[in-house]
Amino acid sequence: MSEMTVKKLCGQIGLPFEAAEAGRIPGEKEAQLRKLFEEDEPSFYQALQKEKTEYQTALYLYMKWGAESYPSYKEAGISDRIYYDTFRDMEIWYRHCLKETGIPGMKQYQWTSLPIKRKIYRLGRLQYEPSRLKDENWEEGKEIPVLEVHIPEGEPLGIETARESFKEAKQFFKEVVPYKYEGFHCESWLLSPKLHDLLPEDGNILQFQKLFFVYHEMPARQAEERVFGEVSDKTEDYPERTSLQRALKAYLQKGNKVGMGCGFIEPEGSD
Repeated sequence: MSEMTVKKLCGQIGLPFEAAEAGRIPGEKEAQLRKLFEEDEPSFYQALQKEKTEYQTALYLYMKWGAESYPSYKEAGISDRIYYDTFRDMEIWYRHCLKETGIPGMKQYQWTSLPIKRKIYRLGRLQYEPSRLKDENWEEGKEIPVLEVHIPEGEPLGIETARESFKEAKQFFKEVVPYKYEGFHCESWLLSPKLHDLLPEDGNILQFQKLFFVYHEMPARQAEERVFGEVSDKTEDYPERTSLQRALKAYLQKGNKVGMGCGFIEPEGSD
C-alpha cells in the first residue's frame, strides 16, 4: 500500500499545501486533541474554539488526520478515486473560510470531520451519509436507517450524473461498505416546492427534485445563502449576475420565501 502524505492529499484535491501546514501545532498537543476527537467530539470542538488560530489549527489537523485515514479506506476496499473525491470537501470549505474570514483555514470543522471517520462518502456527483431519520413528518416519526444525500457545490447538477451517483451508491453500500437502509433522504433548498414558481420544469434542479417524494418544507434561508453567497435582509442588494439570481431576487422582493424541502426515495428508486 502506497503511503499517503498531506502534500499528496493537498495536491489531489487542489488545496494549497502551505495553507494546510500553516496551522501546525506541537505533537504533544496534537495527540491530546486527537484523543478528544476520537473519544469526545463535543469537547474536541470546544478545545478548538479556545485556540487563537482556531481555523488554521482545524485545517492542519484535518489534512494530517485525513492522510492518516488513508489505510482504513484501503482496508475497506475503497478506491483512491472515492477517497480523494470524499476529501475534496476540505478544499470547498477551505475556500469558504478564506472568502468569509480572510483566514486560510477551516471554519466548518464539525461538518468536515465526517470524512476522517469515514462517516460520509462522495460517490460521483453526490455525497452519502449513513444515518438514521427521525422526522415527525415522515412515517409518524419512526426512526429508520437512511442514506442522507448531500449535494456539494461545484459542477452542475445534471440529472444523468445524479442518476449515475445513486446507482453507484446502491452498489457501494451493498458490496463495499455494507449498510442496510430503507431509503435515500435529503434536506435541501433544491427540493423546495417553491422552485416550481421560479425555474423551468425541464431544468436540472427540478429534474433532480422530481427524483424525490417531497413531503415537507422547512423554513430556512439556505437558498439565499447558496444562490447569492450570503443572507441579507436587504434583498435589493442581492446580485443579479445569473438568471437564477434574478428570478430568486424578484421572487423574494414580492414577499415570498423559499425554504428547504425534505425528500425521500425508496431504496430501489431514483432510476
